[in-house]
Amino acid sequence: MRLGEPVGVFVVPASFDGERVVAAGARRAGAAGCTVEHDPGVADLAVGNTCAVTDVEERKGRQLLRALHLSNPALRIAITGCQAEVPGPDLGALDAVALVVPNRDKDTLLASLE
Repeated sequence: MRLGEPVGVFVVPASFDGERVVAAGARRAGAAGCTVEHDPGVADLAVGNTCAVTDVEERKGRQLLRALHLSNPALRIAITGCQAEVPGPDLGALDAVALVVPNRDKDTLLASLE
């Protein structure tokens, strides 16, 4: 998958600051020429801003990534946010995760797919 081809992007709802993050992600995806999908089952890519405020948030994030993968095994998942940078289980090792982007680089996440 390359940007420039039709790409359906599902912006993963986050439990921390979720509405703002989803709206910003949808704007970025649209500006990059992607179609924003509301159903991960039809999307090509899911973009998630993860949270690591508590152990519970980290666990919820991993559970959500696994659920997305089960609902659409062809879905590529790119994650950023706090959980992408904290020590602990490597999110990139999950079958569902295709790309882990450090929080400081989240604004260039979609461009890094090219």
